[in-house]
Amino acid sequence: MNKRKFIIIGTSGSGKTILAKNLSLYLNIRYIELDSYYHGSNWKQVDIDVFRQNILDTTNGIDSWIIDGNYLDLRDLIWPKADLIIWLDYPFYIVFTRLIKRTIQRFINKEILWNGNTENFFNQLFTKKSILLWAFKTHWKNRREFQTILVDTNEYNNKFIRIKKSIEIKELLSLIK
Repeated sequence: MNKRKFIIIGTSGSGKTILAKNLSLYLNIRYIELDSYYHGSNWKQVDIDVFRQNILDTTNGIDSWIIDGNYLDLRDLIWPKADLIIWLDYPFYIVFTRLIKRTIQRFINKEILWNGNTENFFNQLFTKKSILLWAFKTHWKNRREFQTILVDTNEYNNKFIRIKKSIEIKELLSLIK
């Protein structure tokens, strides 16, 4: 398979970033993490027009890239350019468990994310800004939306792979290489 432009989508905690980073190293191609373009310092969201232009500037003229993220505001820019859209569609209990572990690890390790941001343990677990609440709100919505776009229409026919089990990642790697 001679695919060189990839988009990895899925609910927060599904493993998009890990897969994208690993695939980028495996194939030796550029990795683009949409969150790093969207979240400014102090978690300030970048203006949507600036966000779109930054991604256009970043992807234009590049033969190969791997992008991870679900931003609706970018789909019209990047999905048509992708050779392959990889949908990580794991059950909620797996995603939620991973998300809890990731959030705790980030807090304990004081991991610095995009543009100097760090996760606040209390906010991430017990407020409306909680990533766990976000995952709960978006998991089934994303699944319905991606099902409609990727499966029920012919727009992305033969242009996506749906991963429902971690074991399928090995099959994906053998197809891509």
